[in-house]
Amino acid sequence: MKKWLLSLFLFFCAAQIQAQINTDRPSLSDNSYVLPLGAFQNENGFQINFIQNNTQPNNPTRYTGLLPFSSFRLGIHKKFELRLATALLRDPQNSQAQYGISDLELGFKLQIKDNVAWISHLGIPNGTEGHSLGTQYFTNKISATLPIENTSIKTNMGVTLFNNPVTGKSQRNWLATVALGHNINPNTYVFIEAFLKYQASGLAANLTIFKAPGVDFGFAHKLSPNTQIDFSYGYIKNQPFLNVGFSWGAFKRQFRTTGTPEF
Repeated sequence: MKKWLLSLFLFFCAAQIQAQINTDRPSLSDNSYVLPLGAFQNENGFQINFIQNNTQPNNPTRYTGLLPFSSFRLGIHKKFELRLATALLRDPQNSQAQYGISDLELGFKLQIKDNVAWISHLGIPNGTEGHSLGTQYFTNKISATLPIENTSIKTNMGVTLFNNPVTGKSQRNWLATVALGHNINPNTYVFIEAFLKYQASGLAANLTIFKAPGVDFGFAHKLSPNTQIDFSYGYIKNQPFLNVGFSWGAFKRQFRTTGTPEF
């Protein structure tokens, strides 16, 4: 009897946490759940970066952004999904092209455990000149979620590896995130997130390190069973950014035998 009550309680908690569509938005922390078999999902985010030059007070704020960043996800197994992502970019001070297309990312997400997933991407340098990294890159990330009734704690740790085509040095771009989220009702989720971007170039005596801490907060709201909007605002190294997103999918609600819901 106690085991039955415990299973029912855990099932209810997990269902509340997953009331929204399972997206990798709006925080920087990717979700730790794969899409169900046969499900398709498209997620879009429009971001504006307010870049200020603190060394030149009279220099106007520069606005760059994503117009949008789009990802496409397809569930091909109950524990495995394929992923594709690209973006339209804008940078008014880019001498080669003010607008451009980013490099294409191809990858997958693997469900290691019920609340833990492994994510890998290969970056293909086919973007517009001036907006492309100019070389292949590999991103590997682990994502984990701890559900606590209507609240969840989500964390990511990932690294992007490539050889910098400008400096010729090997480069590692780390990203660590911790996001605290809460369902205020069955359709609306709010969150606050702290993150750290850590860039290391070269080795040993030639090692160069750059750190960029940040924080963001926002919400996601499910408009219908298959559509969701989100909004977030944050800072990275005291530079603000604004993010608005829209996601939609072709899928149906399913439940694993463990009682953890899939969307």
